[in-house]
Amino acid sequence: MQEAINAEEKAKKAITDAAMMAQELKKEQDTSAHLERGRKNLEGGKKQLQKPESRVRELEGVRKYERRVKELTYQTE
Repeated sequence: MQEAINAEEKAKKAITDAAMMAQELKKEQDTSAHLERGRKNLEGGKKQLQKPESRVRELEGVRKYERRVKELTYQTE
């Protein structure tokens, strides 16, 4: 009789432990999903920043070219 009671208590404890682990797993999955969304948002922001940066480099090159043209123009005058 005592063995049956002990087995039942162990089963209840196992069920409780399994439920707690399931809750913990769900919490970790939610956290992971949240972090993944944040990572993707950061990647998108990074791409958006790269566009203006490349445009700035392009304009700097144009400005340098225009300065050189002015220098050469003054030299020929």
